[in-house]
Amino acid sequence: MDQHRFIRPTQVFVTAVIAIWLATSAASVRGQDVICCKELYSGDGNWFGALRDCKKHLPQMSPQTRAKICSALAGKGCCPEAAAACNNPALDCTAAPPRGGGGGRPGLPNPSASPSPSAPPGGERSCTDPTMTPTISIDLPETLDIDQSPQMPEIRATATVSPESYDITWEAQIKFTARSGCSGGPQFDSPKISGTGGTFTPDFGAIFGGKLEIKAKTTCGSGAETTITRDLGGLNAAPADVRTEIGTMGAPLEADDLKKIACHESRQRQFESDKTPTSGPGGDAGIMQICFQRTVGDLWNWKINIARGRANLLEKVPFARGIPNKVRRQVVRGQGPFPNAKPFTDAQVRLEAIKRYNAGNELDVGYWQWDDASGEWVASPQGGGDPNYVANVLGQNANCP
Repeated sequence: MDQHRFIRPTQVFVTAVIAIWLATSAASVRGQDVICCKELYSGDGNWFGALRDCKKHLPQMSPQTRAKICSALAGKGCCPEAAAACNNPALDCTAAPPRGGGGGRPGLPNPSASPSPSAPPGGERSCTDPTMTPTISIDLPETLDIDQSPQMPEIRATATVSPESYDITWEAQIKFTARSGCSGGPQFDSPKISGTGGTFTPDFGAIFGGKLEIKAKTTCGSGAETTITRDLGGLNAAPADVRTEIGTMGAPLEADDLKKIACHESRQRQFESDKTPTSGPGGDAGIMQICFQRTVGDLWNWKINIARGRANLLEKVPFARGIPNKVRRQVVRGQGPFPNAKPFTDAQVRLEAIKRYNAGNELDVGYWQWDDASGEWVASPQGGGDPNYVANVLGQNANCP
C-alpha cells in the first residue's frame, strides 16, 4: 500500500472554499449590489456574496457609495426602507408613484385613508389600483377682487387628493355677460387657462371679472374631478385718484368738462355696490359709460375706461367743428343745404362736442341747428335720448361724488 495519504477531489474543493472565505472575511468585498424598492444599485460592503437587502446592507456601505445611492433615491419619490439609512424622512412617505413610472416600484399605502373592503390585508389601496375611487377637493380664497390699482387678485388654488397624488390637471376661466344694446360683447369671457400640479395660479393676461370657475381633475385610481366657483368683482378707486386720471381738457373745452361728464354718467364710479361694472340701460359701461365697441377693459379696468372716454370726447371736437361746412353743402336734419351757415364759435363747438359724446356722429343728431331766416345757430338738441344732456353735464360739480 502507498504510504502517501489519498486526497479526494471533494476535499480539494472544500479546502479551496474555506481558503477563499478566510481571505474575504478579513477584507471588504468590492462590487456588491443593493436593491432598494426593487431598483438595483451598485455598492460595496463587508459581506460575502450578493446579499442585497436595502434596509440591512445600505448602512454598511462606505459613506461615499451610500451618499450616491441616497441621492439617486431622493429623485424617485418614496422608499421607506432607505429612509433611516439615508437620514431622509421624505423617503418615508405615503405618496404613490406616478402611474406607469418609477421603474416598477410598488404603490405605497396611505395610512390616513379609511380601509376599503377590497384592500389587501395589512394595507390600503393606492392610486395604482384602477378600481379605487379617489376624492379630490379645491381650496381657494372666498373673496377675490380686482383692486383699486387696478390689478387682478392672486388666484391660488390648491387641490387635495385622497389617497395622496400629484397627478392633477387644472382648467380655469372667468365668464361675464354684459347688458346688450351696445356694440362689443355682450360676452366678455377670459381665455381658458390650464395647468398641472398640486397648486394652480392661472394668469389670464389681462383684467377680467365675473364668475371664476376652476376645475381640478386626477387620474388617480378610477379618476375624479371637482369644480369650484367664485364671484370676481372690482373695487372702486378713490375719487381723488379717479379725478387725477381724468385730468383736464384743453380749449375749446373747459378744463373740468370730462370730470363733469363722468359725474353725470356714473358719479365717477366704475363699479356698483355688488362689484359689477356700472351699466346703463343699453349696456354702457364704467366711469365714462362706454358703449361703442366696448371691450373687457372698458368693463373691468377703470383706467382703460377713462382713456376711452377722453379719446371719445376729443374725437368729437373736430367733428363738431366741421358741422357748419356740412350744413352749407348737404341736407342736414332734413333741411338745407344752407350756403350762408356761419362757422361755430369755440363756445358752440364745445356744446356740440359734449352733446355728441352722448349722441354720436350722425348728421341728424347734435346740439345746434341752422336757422336761415335769422342767420344764426339755434340750440336744438337731438339724439342720445336726453334732450337736456348738455345742461345736466354742465350743472355737475367736477368733484363728485
